[in-house]
Amino acid sequence: AGCRCAAAIRCSGSIVTAGRDSLTAVTGVPIKADGTEGAPFTGTIPSTVSVANGLQVVLTDQPPIVVKSPDIMAGLDAIVTLQFENAGEVTLRAPILDGNVGPYVSLKPSATPSV
Repeated sequence: AGCRCAAAIRCSGSIVTAGRDSLTAVTGVPIKADGTEGAPFTGTIPSTVSVANGLQVVLTDQPPIVVKSPDIMAGLDAIVTLQFENAGEVTLRAPILDGNVGPYVSLKPSATPSV
C-alpha cells in the first residue's frame, strides 16, 4: 500500500498541442487499492493555461492546479480528464506520486527551476 497523501495534491505534467488551445478544466477519480473508483475531484485552475502550436507547457511552471479527494493515495492511479477550449476532452490514467519520495522529489513545484 502507498502512503496516505493529504486530500489535496498538485497536478504535474506537460502539454503539447498542434494548435492554439487553453486548458479549461481538470476532473477525475482516484482508483482505490481495491480497484474501485474513489470520490471524484475537480481541479482548481487559478489562471489560464494557454498552449501554443508545438510548444511544451509544463504544469509545474504555472500556478498550481490543485485537486482534492479523500481517496487520493500515492502509489495508486487516477483517471484524469483534461478539458480544452478547442480540442475538447482528453482522458487518461495517471499515477499518483509522492513528491517527498526519492526519485520524485525533483518533480515537486519549487521557486527555482531544476537543472
